[in-house]
Amino acid sequence: MFGSPKDDRKASSSGLICKIIEARDITIADPSSGTSDPYALLVFGNKKLKTKSYKKTINPYWDEAFPVDLGNAQFVAIELWNQNMARDEYLGQVTLSAFDLKTNEGPTWYRVDNGGKKMKLAVSGDLLIEFLQQDNKPQKRISVSNLNPSDQVKVRVDDAIKMGNGLDLDLSAINIPKVPSIVFETNLKNTLTKINLEFNGFTSFPMELEGLPHLTVVNLTGNSITSLPSVMAPFRNWTELYLNGNQITVLPDSIQEFVKLEKFHISNNGLTAINPNIGRLKKLEEFLCSGNPLGVLPASIGACQAMEILDLSGCELTSIPGEFTYMTRCLELNLATNFLTELPQSIGRMHRLCILNLSDNQLSDLPLSIGLCIGLGNLGSGLNVERNPLHDQTMKDKWRLGPDQLLDYLEKRMMTAGGAPKLEEFDVPMATPKEKRGGSGTNSPVIQRKAAPQPASLTSIPQFASKAPISPANPNRNPFADVVKQQQMGVHVPAAAAPAPVAAMDDKINTLKKWIGQTISNDFRVKLSKIQSQLDACTQMEEVLKKATDMKKFKPAIEQAKTQLPPYDFQKAALNPNEPKLVLLKKAVDGVISEVSATLKAIQQYAETTPHSKDVISMVQLTKSFKTTFDEF
Repeated sequence: MFGSPKDDRKASSSGLICKIIEARDITIADPSSGTSDPYALLVFGNKKLKTKSYKKTINPYWDEAFPVDLGNAQFVAIELWNQNMARDEYLGQVTLSAFDLKTNEGPTWYRVDNGGKKMKLAVSGDLLIEFLQQDNKPQKRISVSNLNPSDQVKVRVDDAIKMGNGLDLDLSAINIPKVPSIVFETNLKNTLTKINLEFNGFTSFPMELEGLPHLTVVNLTGNSITSLPSVMAPFRNWTELYLNGNQITVLPDSIQEFVKLEKFHISNNGLTAINPNIGRLKKLEEFLCSGNPLGVLPASIGACQAMEILDLSGCELTSIPGEFTYMTRCLELNLATNFLTELPQSIGRMHRLCILNLSDNQLSDLPLSIGLCIGLGNLGSGLNVERNPLHDQTMKDKWRLGPDQLLDYLEKRMMTAGGAPKLEEFDVPMATPKEKRGGSGTNSPVIQRKAAPQPASLTSIPQFASKAPISPANPNRNPFADVVKQQQMGVHVPAAAAPAPVAAMDDKINTLKKWIGQTISNDFRVKLSKIQSQLDACTQMEEVLKKATDMKKFKPAIEQAKTQLPPYDFQKAALNPNEPKLVLLKKAVDGVISEVSATLKAIQQYAETTPHSKDVISMVQLTKSFKTTFDEF
């Protein structure tokens, strides 16, 4: 039993830093790519601190430091999660006793386990962690964290000059209230492009940073900054600004002076509104503003024509302005956990969307034009409408079958209603004159038309993202683009002129066939091989019995497959009753593994050869049935 919170072995709460450095060979959450989108969560007491997340890797490198006040906490856990717009997936954790933390002993590798939690995915990987006790006296191994803040700053500045060519300076988690003067007294003044000041003691915005003219990336996450300056012109060259977890309540008018800003993170502050001048940030590609009680959005946000990733989850939004839909480059949009009762009818203008999270709102229906956002139906993408009071039962049923099925239904619903609807036009504040004229590039949608529009070259039609299903006849066009363009121009489109959705449907069927093949070959085969190896290694009857119980779970899926597939060859090997019970049982389980393998092969072959789309969809459902069972292992 661990000691009490007053146990002398427990690391002091004062000055304790947990540094989450990297992980290796962690659990694969996406079998199709063999990767995950991981982040780490530091948990102690009732507090949780999160690292950045990285895309498509099983070897993430964070190198992030967090102050830890243990209080009465007896354990410290570092959890690994796979980021998902629908629902994050647990990948395992490292759990350490607060009384036996190895402080000031350098980074240590720890094995990741399931933490006693039930997991759908097989846990794997290692995590490199370091605990630093800043108030300890220096030991034989001198660590930066043994030094007082001013000495730590000097060491880190020297390291940045010697090892980093003076481009990147990390001053995180030192508890400094302002940028140290030494930064401006060295060569860093003329070379520094990135500075990390997260988890320090800043209570006001560090205006002294204007003394670093080449700075482009600034991280001020996890401080106590309460306001931004009324003049931002000295920082007009910044391209990335991270302000998550501060106490900022207002975005000043001066936000418009960040003319080169591409990434702006300001989640979990106290913002009650987004300043309309946000529309002047013409290069803004990524805006994360979740967890702020905004209530409403300014119409000018639609003028952010470069926006690709937008997170407005948990912002108490009650409506979305129609001007919002002019962010036509947007790929990922998170509107989860708000109070939305409807979406703009012009949502179809955001044709590049491949991830749209609408979960936990009050939506009773979806706009007809959402059928134009066919990228949402791609496998690996998604439209999440979970926990909304949708009135259309068919829509609910299709969503449960998968985003591809839901988008297929939404497309058909749109065509049944007469094709692509005319998208309402809006006068977007702060749109440039070029945008108001309609632009000239493939991604410059018409913002405003005050006079009757003239026919334009179809080359100016916005193109779909490369992930979206496309017509094989012209792989660069949206199957409904001509209809949309002509209807928006006020041109009557006779039935004969409307493009038949056959090509788009063929592409969707081919995509489903590809998904079946990849899932069976890259996911199921690997898992079956692992189950077989585990069975071969079993030496105790209890272990084999557990495997036998697990394999019985496949029986419903196998029986279902037999009713939908043409007859396929499979014969169980004969058993010799004179063999030892352990051997007999292992052979029986091995027979089930072989039957699962034969059934999957039959599904894959039939999906590849059948000319009927209905049969392909049946094979998708069979594959999903097997996937549900595999996910329980």
